[in-house]
Amino acid sequence: MHLEPQEVLQDYNRILKDYARSAKVAGFRKGRVPLSLAEGLLKEKIIARLLDEKLIPLLREEILKRAKPVRNPVLKNWNFSKEKGVDLEAEFEEIPEYDVEGYKNLQVEVEKMEVTPEEMVENTLKDLQRKNAIMEKKKEPAGEGDQVYIHLQRIDAKTKKRFPMEKYIVQASDKEELPSRLLGKKAGEVFTYTETYPEDYPVKRLAGKEVLHEVKVVEVRRPILPPLDDAFARKFKYKSLKEMRERLFQRAEEQLKDMKENRIRERIKEKLREKNPVPVPEALVDEEFRKLAASTLMDITARGGKVSEEEWVSMSPEIRREAERRVRDRFILLKIAEKQGFEVDKKEIKEKIKEMASSRGVTQKQMREILKREGLSEEDLKEGLLVEKALQYVREHAIIKETERAEEGKKK
Repeated sequence: MHLEPQEVLQDYNRILKDYARSAKVAGFRKGRVPLSLAEGLLKEKIIARLLDEKLIPLLREEILKRAKPVRNPVLKNWNFSKEKGVDLEAEFEEIPEYDVEGYKNLQVEVEKMEVTPEEMVENTLKDLQRKNAIMEKKKEPAGEGDQVYIHLQRIDAKTKKRFPMEKYIVQASDKEELPSRLLGKKAGEVFTYTETYPEDYPVKRLAGKEVLHEVKVVEVRRPILPPLDDAFARKFKYKSLKEMRERLFQRAEEQLKDMKENRIRERIKEKLREKNPVPVPEALVDEEFRKLAASTLMDITARGGKVSEEEWVSMSPEIRREAERRVRDRFILLKIAEKQGFEVDKKEIKEKIKEMASSRGVTQKQMREILKREGLSEEDLKEGLLVEKALQYVREHAIIKETERAEEGKKK
């Protein structure tokens, strides 16, 4: 893209005067530095600011008139002259042309929910019992569900460097790696194990390293569950256990309704993908994969689990497939939104920010700062709202059929 001198000089001179007013140069009072001297000293800064404020936005605007880039174009080359103007060259990956079909009156089969409201109530009560249990010290080895207080020391197996000692309370269980290692261990016992962390592990000091884990069992406690009675219910602001069960039943019905709706929406997206195998840019799949991978690893770590290199090699292909599904879903639904003429205005974006702020317990101003730190723009929010409108449209026009769950091993 080429811009003539008269198209940029006004902004160039404005930035030059701004810098001259604030420049500190020996022999001159602040605000009295000659423009020619300020230009000579600060030309690189002036041009950099001109690029950020004027030229790159103009370049992106021009590209958007002619193409649909995957992400913001990257400036590759530029040449600035007050006499000849500006030449700009950018590089970008373009979104391929595609269309979608078969989204109206979509026929979708969804398996009936297996769990009942009554079962959900009982599970909730058991969970609350566990969370309100009195923890009693025990000398016997840790069993399933016991709380184990540990000191964890990580040591770099190669350099022998010791990382800061960590303290954890872990529930012994055979479902995850560290919790399963604690089964059968008594207070005072020390054991070690070695693990190699994947290269893209979210904790950078551990990524790619073979690490020796030295675990000291400080204390083992078993849970003493409180009885399910009216006194228990009153702890949760209910008058009686009967009222508590009734309220939990109502909540369970609402949750099941939401779960059913989410299942329908997922099946809709699956059917749309089957009907529309649209191409998706690898750059976007890579970006989504990195987000999902980091989220998955952090979630496992937060639960006291670890991921070995072998496990990561096994997990990552499915994470990548999920990343590709998410990108394809977005492309399909955005095209549906375009075909149906859906739009999102400033008011809807503002309401979305208000809703997000409320859910996180922050002010709208703080929410905008959070979005900025997370790299989410108003354009990203607009895209998300368009995707939601398109999915809701397909859902409203879909033909839903509930089916019984197929029994394992049953011949069809």
